[in-house]
Amino acid sequence: MGATESIVVVGAGQAGDRAVRTLRAEGFVGNIDLVGEEPHPPYERPPLSKSVLVGKRDDSVTFLGAGDAYAELGIRWRPGVRVKELDRESRSVLLSSLERLHYDRLILATGSRARTLGVPGANHPRIAYLRSLEDCYSLRRNLSASRRVVIVGGGWIGLEVAASARELGLSVTLLEAGDRLCSRSLPTEVSELIRHWHRQRGVDIRLGETVSAVRENKDGRLVVVSGRGESYPADTMVVGIGAVPNDELARDAGLAVDNGILTDACGRTEDPCVFACGDVSNYYNEFLGRRVRLESWSNANNQAVAAARAAMCLPGQNDVVPWFWSEQYGMVVQILGMPEARCDCFVRGDIESGSFTRFYIERDTIRTVVAVNRAADVPASRRLMEHRLAVDPERLVDQSVPLKKLLKRQ
Repeated sequence: MGATESIVVVGAGQAGDRAVRTLRAEGFVGNIDLVGEEPHPPYERPPLSKSVLVGKRDDSVTFLGAGDAYAELGIRWRPGVRVKELDRESRSVLLSSLERLHYDRLILATGSRARTLGVPGANHPRIAYLRSLEDCYSLRRNLSASRRVVIVGGGWIGLEVAASARELGLSVTLLEAGDRLCSRSLPTEVSELIRHWHRQRGVDIRLGETVSAVRENKDGRLVVVSGRGESYPADTMVVGIGAVPNDELARDAGLAVDNGILTDACGRTEDPCVFACGDVSNYYNEFLGRRVRLESWSNANNQAVAAARAAMCLPGQNDVVPWFWSEQYGMVVQILGMPEARCDCFVRGDIESGSFTRFYIERDTIRTVVAVNRAADVPASRRLMEHRLAVDPERLVDQSVPLKKLLKRQ
C-alpha cells in the first residue's frame, strides 16, 4: 500500500491502539486516523476492576499512548468523536463532528458495552457498571461512600469487584443467576474453588438468584429484590452480567453480524476493504473448532495485529489458543482454551497449597488448562496445545519433569 492510501481505525481502545501501531511497525506509510468516542488516550481495562478501583495505582498506568506518541508516528488521533455512519459504497465514515473520512481500508475495533439490567428501578444513579475509565471513577466514588454493596453477576467482573470491595472493608453480597460462578469459562471444580476463596473472605454468595426489581427506601438505601422475594439492602449496586458487542455500525452498513461482526481469524469481513478485531469480532477459532467472540486482553492484542497485517495484504495467521486471566485476593488464575465436559482432568501441583495446574485432556491432547498461582506452567502448556502434541498424563503431573521437555515430539 502506498503513501496516498488511507486506513481508518474506528475504536480507540486496546485493539485500536495495537492496530495502528502494527500498521506503522509493518511499514504502512499512508494516512492513519484513529477515531475514539472517549476523551482519554487508549487504555487497558484489566486494572479498572482491581488496583485502579481500590486506589492502589493511578489511572495513568492504564494508558497505552497519548497524543504526542501518535503524532510522532504520524497517526491522527481523534478523541471524543463518534462514527455515525459507514458508507461502504463511497468508502467513507461520517463523524459526529460531521466530517467525512475516506478510507482505502477500514478496521472496526468498536469493542463492547456492558449489558444492562432490565428490571424496574434499574436506572437508579447508584447502580453501577464497570466498562470504561469513567465507570471506574464513578464506582470508586460510590464505594468510598458505601458500607454495603450488592453485586449482580458471578462472572469475572463481578468477582473482581467483589474482591476489591472486600479489600476496601465493605460488606459484599453477590447474586448469581446460575448454579455456579463463571460457568462459561471455568470447569466446575475451579468454580467451586473460587467460590470458596470469596466465602472465606466474607462474601455472601447467593447462587440461583435473579433480580426482579430495585427500589429506594426512605433512608436513601437501595433494596435489591430477588426473584425469590428476598430483599438485599445496599448503598451501591454493581451489575456485571456480560457484554454486548458494538456491532451496530457494521449491521447498518449491511455487513454480516451475529453476536458481533462475522470475520475470519485475521479479521476479514465479507467486504475486502473492511476488517474487525477485538471484542466486536465473532471469528472462527481453529483450536476450538467453532466461532467465538472473545472478550480478553490477549484477543484484543492478537487479533488487532492480524487484522492490521491483513489490511496491508500481508501474510499472517491468528490461530492462538484463547487465554484469559484474573487476579482476586492475590490469587492469579490463568486459563488456556475453554472448558469441555468430555475431558479427563489431571492435576500438577498441590491444590491444598493454592498453587496448581489442572489439565483437561481428550484423546491424549490438552484441551483446557487452568493454572492457579503457577504462571511458569502457562507458556509450555500453550505450546503443547497449539501444536496438538500428545502428552503422557503421568509425566504431565510429575513435577520433577519440566513441562518444556514434553514439547519434544514422541
